[in-house]
Amino acid sequence: MTTAPPSIPATIPAELTLPGGTTVTLALPAGDVTAEALLPALRALVDAYMASVKRTATEADQPVTCRAGCAACCRQYVPVSDVEARALASLVEAMPEPRRATIEARFAEARRRLDEADATEPMLATPRPVGEEALRLLNVYHRLDVACPFLEDEACSIYADRPLICREYVATSHPDLCDFRSKEGPTVIRVLRVSHALHLMTSDPADPVRIVFPLVLGPTWIERQTTEPERLTAETWMARFASALRHAIQTRYGDRAETMVEADASSWTTVFATKGFTPPR
Repeated sequence: MTTAPPSIPATIPAELTLPGGTTVTLALPAGDVTAEALLPALRALVDAYMASVKRTATEADQPVTCRAGCAACCRQYVPVSDVEARALASLVEAMPEPRRATIEARFAEARRRLDEADATEPMLATPRPVGEEALRLLNVYHRLDVACPFLEDEACSIYADRPLICREYVATSHPDLCDFRSKEGPTVIRVLRVSHALHLMTSDPADPVRIVFPLVLGPTWIERQTTEPERLTAETWMARFASALRHAIQTRYGDRAETMVEADASSWTTVFATKGFTPPR
């Protein structure tokens, strides 16, 4: 008796032209899906955009200096959305033992340290803390020097599946300046953070609220959920993403570093509108 090969999920191609002229074809899942199913397409979108950003930086004689082995950013507060938290949880769940147990233990240790610092609850609060409270929490996290559970040998062990923010955060200065204890600090290329749209994507479009927390608290956030993720068509999810991205453009705030390459906001709004993904205002 022969075993039928596993079925390949049906996809819908969508070609988008990004600011700067780069064209990327996204494979959108067919049927009703959770927002998590859109992540491969959104990763491809961000990767294409950042490749263009890096080329521009190199042409300006300020090439990106990020390399494997420079892992200072992996010890920073890495903000992830609920969508990415679920994807990372699925990734860990599929890992063979004893690797799965090792990763889960790292998450548990990070949670323990944040608990001791009375930082877990405020970091999981919705809406996300802002202003002085947000700065205080960032400083607490930096002082604890909590490493990403996926950091191994000073490199990302899930590079292909890393969050969008990890793809967008690139520096042009010497790696030593990325250490949070550096007084000078790094020179980070300031781009429109497409990842910020994910923070709003699953909230009520009529009353958007940022759902975002540190990567290390993803399992804790998931444990507290009592409802199943919403399922919509890929086109509807992309419309929500476009609306959230517009919100990110309108309220955009960048890194404290020098602006070198900055997205054209008006161009980004047309990226999705041309494909019918942008809902009415």
